[in-house]
Amino acid sequence: MSQEIDDRIRSVVRAIAEASPEPPPVPAGQLTSTATNRNVRRKGALVSAGLAFVGVLAVVGVMLFLRGQGTEVISTTTPPAEATIALIPVLHQVYEYRQSAELSTTCGEGQAVESEGFDTLTIEVWADLENRRFRQQVTYPDGSTHDVIALGHPSLPSSSYARGESKLKRATCAGGTGGNDPGFLLFNPTENLGVLLFNSPFEEPGAMGYAELGTLIAGVDTDSQGRPATLYRETIEGTTGNGSGAEHAIKQATEWYVDQKSGDLLEVAFNQTIEGIAAVGQTTTLVTEEEVRVENSLFDTTGYTLVWEESDYSEGAGVEAEPVEPSTALGPEWIWPETPDPVGPIEVATRFAAEVLGWTQATAVADPEAAADGPQVVTINDESLGRSLMFFVFPIGSEGWASNQIGNEGVGLGVGAEASVKAIITPVEGAISAEILVGTADNTLAWRVDLAPKTTDITLPGVAYDDIRTVLVVFSDGAGQVVSAAGGHFYP
Repeated sequence: MSQEIDDRIRSVVRAIAEASPEPPPVPAGQLTSTATNRNVRRKGALVSAGLAFVGVLAVVGVMLFLRGQGTEVISTTTPPAEATIALIPVLHQVYEYRQSAELSTTCGEGQAVESEGFDTLTIEVWADLENRRFRQQVTYPDGSTHDVIALGHPSLPSSSYARGESKLKRATCAGGTGGNDPGFLLFNPTENLGVLLFNSPFEEPGAMGYAELGTLIAGVDTDSQGRPATLYRETIEGTTGNGSGAEHAIKQATEWYVDQKSGDLLEVAFNQTIEGIAAVGQTTTLVTEEEVRVENSLFDTTGYTLVWEESDYSEGAGVEAEPVEPSTALGPEWIWPETPDPVGPIEVATRFAAEVLGWTQATAVADPEAAADGPQVVTINDESLGRSLMFFVFPIGSEGWASNQIGNEGVGLGVGAEASVKAIITPVEGAISAEILVGTADNTLAWRVDLAPKTTDITLPGVAYDDIRTVLVVFSDGAGQVVSAAGGHFYP
């Protein structure tokens, strides 16, 4: 269940538009990034935080609208000779997708597995911007297709429909350090609830794009199509492992090729190397973009299967939380403590265990190979409770230490009906209630909610998405004992 919900968090929250968008479930150790955040305009879909300490940010798509001048008629039915069928204007985009994967023979002490399928495909997207209807058709080399129709929003739809079979090849390590994960190749356009839409006109608050995440690389002036482009690159290096086996060095690079004049996204490339396990890469290129006129039937969902509906909680997946007084204060630029602790990372983690979790007998252990003055992945253990928690601590200049990522599971943010804010969680075994804390620029807000085994979406009344800076979810059992926590920092 945990993997299933983490996959959903990647699909819903990281969508395809701008976020990272989707790391493999390989726990990461110490991570450092060459990129710096910049306070510039935001583009893209929602940012997911704290996904099992995975250092993968496969960011796909920067959302800035560009309308072409071409026209084309796309017909899905044969019109009667005596009638004139009304056509509607849509934005039509065509993408090329290609991927590669080289798996080690040992594959991190596991078995290298590659599924049947294709490494290349074509993606067509039609966006009826006025009526907020979007269709994406993936065509494979054998001519077969996979279709998605999303309503309401391209990457965060109110409802989504699909038909056809995914034939994209997947690569993974089964049974080893890589775990039984869905694959090292992160972007699968057939697994998303929404559609791919570079340069979207729709506001997607809270997201970071190439300008925030990437560093401008001088001397590169074309993309793979030979078009004039500016290159931005984000590089992340660190280690992966679950603490019980060998650690593997990991390096990831996301590259955005951007139109030099307009700033529109032309191409996104992601490459990841995990020492002794795999080297993978994937590139999505916008080939054409133009306005065309199509029949209304292009968005007919007859014959499709409903795969997502925002308001459908028939299985108890969604609940609304009740506002309460916060049990602790969060910081606006880091999760906890509200004011950085000048002592050190072990002390911060120990304080968090006692003050927030109530784990009074907990010990904190840092990565012995981490630099003393750099980010630290600290493991909080309470043997009396049989509980442990990952706690990521980083230095804040001369002010001290604080955490901006907490937990063994993921937490994300979504936008529901009427712009309601939703915390998206991974259910925790034994937890029957949760406190959700949100740090804003000015204060800390809190809610309490009773949890069912399938609760994943928690609506937070009384807060606007743009106000959220940090989130912490504290899970408790029937006796009121904290069993786990998850949190992350969300870009303002």
